Amino acid sequence: MKTITIDMGKGVRLTAPIKERMTLEEWNRMSEYINSIVRGGN
Repeated sequence: MKTITIDMGKGVRLTAPIKERMTLEEWNRMSEYINSIVRGGN
């Protein structure tokens, strides 16, 4: 695991542990989760 920080813009940063090697399914699930947070948690 590594820690990664994503600059979301407007002074917002998301920092989380992330696996160095992820399957496409894991990457898609993580991306959808982050997108849901950005959209307002729906």
